[in-house]
Amino acid sequence: MKSSWKKQRLATKKKHIKRMRSKNNRFIAFSLARAIKAMKKIGEAFRSLGTSARKVTN
Repeated sequence: MKSSWKKQRLATKKKHIKRMRSKNNRFIAFSLARAIKAMKKIGEAFRSLGTSARKVTN
C-alpha cells in the first residue's frame, strides 16, 4: 500500500516537472520570437535611416 502511494506521488511529480518544462519552453520560444521581431524592426529602422542619410549626402 505504502509503496504504491510513493510510486504514484513520484509519477505525479514527474508529470508536474514535465508540464513546467513545456510551459517554460513555450515561454522561451515566445520571448525568442518577440526578440527576433524586435530585432527585425530595429534593423528595418536602421536601414531606412541609412537610406535617408545616403539620400541626404547624395
